[in-house]
Amino acid sequence: MIIANLRLMLETDYRFSLPVTTGIGRSGVQRLRRKHPMRDSYPARACFRRTNMEHRVEGTMKSSFTYSYNTSTDSLTSHFRSYGLIGFLSLALDLFRTKIFFRGTRLIRFPIFVRGRRSIDFGTRFSSGRGLRIEAFPDSGTTSCLIRIGKDVRINEDVHIGAMRSIVIGDRVLIASNVFITDHNHGSYSGIPPQSDPHVPPQDRILSCANVIIGDDVWIGEYVVVLPGVQIGKGSIIGAMTTVTRDIPPYSIAVGSPARVIKHYNTQTSTWERI
Repeated sequence: MIIANLRLMLETDYRFSLPVTTGIGRSGVQRLRRKHPMRDSYPARACFRRTNMEHRVEGTMKSSFTYSYNTSTDSLTSHFRSYGLIGFLSLALDLFRTKIFFRGTRLIRFPIFVRGRRSIDFGTRFSSGRGLRIEAFPDSGTTSCLIRIGKDVRINEDVHIGAMRSIVIGDRVLIASNVFITDHNHGSYSGIPPQSDPHVPPQDRILSCANVIIGDDVWIGEYVVVLPGVQIGKGSIIGAMTTVTRDIPPYSIAVGSPARVIKHYNTQTSTWERI
């Protein structure tokens, strides 16, 4: 059964985003596919410079250097060759543990660190890389869900998500590695009283909380920080090393620290327009 599930997982459609700013041909795609056969996401740094360009890859028109392919029935063998014996056995073991401890999810790569499991909804067909740290801190006697994850969400390595009030992640969200998402702070610094005294140690300051909502089809790049009270609109892209301190409208590209919107998708012309 595990081998059947592993084969089914490998025969699904994968989509990759390439962190390059120059053209890439069919041969280049094939080389990257052999080198990274199952990598869901790459660093997003600088990949937004040519988002209006389109490239015909594998016979399908894709934008932003994105291509997709469907693995063939011999993918089990090809992935065995790519991962090697130890890597392949590790993948199979992770899948086995996923089916036992995280029913309904697609694949959890271990180790994973979970706190407040009863207050976390992993959704369906969820997958994560190694080192995911996901923590919910419910009030005493509270049984409500603090972290709610939608369908087909993919999270890469070393992501940290922490909630005391509410974090909602929509469907088909892609999160790259080393991302931090939180709905709480040690203290209050908004300028509205009461405010935190810097003479008080940070761990002793009163926690402040605000809901975080990440819409459907959002892509979050490497090393992004999403702070409390933020809403990221549907279909938006957050560039690498961005700190999101305010709401991002739907179908936008935001970069920088703090984040600022640099492009918006025009549905009438089907183009990304610089703001």
